[in-house]
Amino acid sequence: MTSVKTAGSEAGRRGRSLIVSLVLALVLAGALFSAKAEASTPARRIILVGDSRTEGMHQFIGEKKNVIWSYKSSMGLTWMRSTGVPRIESQIRSNTAVVILMGVNDVLDLWQADNYASYLNERAAVWKKKGAETFYVSLTPVDDKKDKYEKNADLIAWNTRIKKKLGSNVTYVDIFNKMKTGLETTSDGLHYQKASCIKFFNLVYDAVKTSHYDPSTDETCEEYYKVVYDFDSYMKFNSDLKVIYKNDPEGAFQHFLKHGMKHGRRAKSTFDPISYMLRYKYLRKKYKTDWKEYYLHYIRSGYKYNFKGSGCGKMLKYDTVYKDIDYSHVYDYNYYVKKRANVFRRFGYDEAAVLKYYVTVDMPKGMRANDEFSWSIYRNYNPDLKKKFGTNKAQYFIHYTTVGYKQNRRHN
Repeated sequence: MTSVKTAGSEAGRRGRSLIVSLVLALVLAGALFSAKAEASTPARRIILVGDSRTEGMHQFIGEKKNVIWSYKSSMGLTWMRSTGVPRIESQIRSNTAVVILMGVNDVLDLWQADNYASYLNERAAVWKKKGAETFYVSLTPVDDKKDKYEKNADLIAWNTRIKKKLGSNVTYVDIFNKMKTGLETTSDGLHYQKASCIKFFNLVYDAVKTSHYDPSTDETCEEYYKVVYDFDSYMKFNSDLKVIYKNDPEGAFQHFLKHGMKHGRRAKSTFDPISYMLRYKYLRKKYKTDWKEYYLHYIRSGYKYNFKGSGCGKMLKYDTVYKDIDYSHVYDYNYYVKKRANVFRRFGYDEAAVLKYYVTVDMPKGMRANDEFSWSIYRNYNPDLKKKFGTNKAQYFIHYTTVGYKQNRRHN
């Protein structure tokens, strides 16, 4: 009986091994077939046809695999027809995205939008037969304050018109509003600085169905603010908002974008805009109480270079010089504003204004501005000064901070 059972077990094992082998063979065959099918499909090719803005993108992006560039500054429809498109026609194949980034140089002639649409509809039909797709990207914003010619109202009118005229073979890509957020232009208001050029490229790249869009560069996306914001922290540090947004993370993020940063609301345990301002003097001088700029500085460079985003409760390296006199031996900003709440309410973190007020208003009254120096004690221990200055309280402060501390005169 034992031998029979053993033979049966061995036969069962051989049968199972055969089944496993067959399954593995089928899986391998399927993988090979899939690999062959995948290899037979060409990689996505992106062709960008544009003007100086496209040139700007290329300048900062550089050469990129499977991306082909065709551009020339100050050009419009005539150049696109005669040169821009013809030079890339031979590059169009299956799985190609032909992306048109033109129109801004013709935008003041609104009727030209019809001609663009007509030409693109005709070419898109041809390219579709090759297995390619055609995209037209909306004209993107200018800075109305800088640009003397094109205005955003003109661009919007163009976008509205051409969108209606484009046929089903052309996909309209609308990124106007996304580009408008955090827009950084050059002095002419038309061309973009590096950050906006890179953002422009990423938005276009993502829109033509690639996997290279990086939301961490998109200032409309929560991912961009991850080092200064998360929903739970925003609710924790802002109890008044928790009542409104506790079940609405998207609403909370939009509040942070539109209002939270502007008012310096804390949204992350590792970043506090007030702490950031207090710690770094050169940022205080540059941004003052424009709180949003502290968030953006930390996102763009502070975090990368290990700046400390929180934990500072006192102003560091505050101003101590007023009219060429250094009051550092008799003045401490943090001590003073703590004692004089009304002064802080009036001037806040404007360290220069606080110092001026102390020197011109409170110091003549004999008010202390640190825990080390008292004018009355200084006077009592130094009778020569008492004889010289009498009841002129300000002079005792000035004497000590300019001469007395060097002479090691007793002051407390």
